[in-house]
Amino acid sequence: MKGFVAFDSVYGNTGKVAQAIAEELRAQGHEAEVIDLGRKVPRLKEGDFVFVGSPTRMGRMTGRAKKFVKRLDRDHFSSRPVVPFDTMLKLPAEPEARVKALKWTEHGAAIMIKELAEQRGLKVYDRVLRVDVTGLRGPLAPEGLGEAKAFTRSFLDTAK
Repeated sequence: MKGFVAFDSVYGNTGKVAQAIAEELRAQGHEAEVIDLGRKVPRLKEGDFVFVGSPTRMGRMTGRAKKFVKRLDRDHFSSRPVVPFDTMLKLPAEPEARVKALKWTEHGAAIMIKELAEQRGLKVYDRVLRVDVTGLRGPLAPEGLGEAKAFTRSFLDTAK
């Protein structure tokens, strides 16, 4: 199978997750093309699946990620999965701070990508990948890239 991993990244964390996804796709014998939405926002009309990622910023996906999902070919991707992922600020352990942070992360970029794709009539993978970032600018949580690779394997197991 051939897939695409499209991402937007502000501080590089979402790009690292995208690269980990692509590495795992290739390790499992699939073709993977990585698309940096900061450089171009193509109108994608090919591929067996597409991962779409964005950082969660101010509780939202980036405009480039939104534009990319809106430009996905509806006819093509109504029968091929769109797989949402995001990076988000790791929730604090302290309960009061955790409740405050939830409003900015709970309904974040991956959830919004999933909803937008569903509204457009695209076939959306039933799970989303959410990878924690330990500070406002990063780095990724230590387990983040491993989680991305495990999620990718799980997706491929269901896509067979």
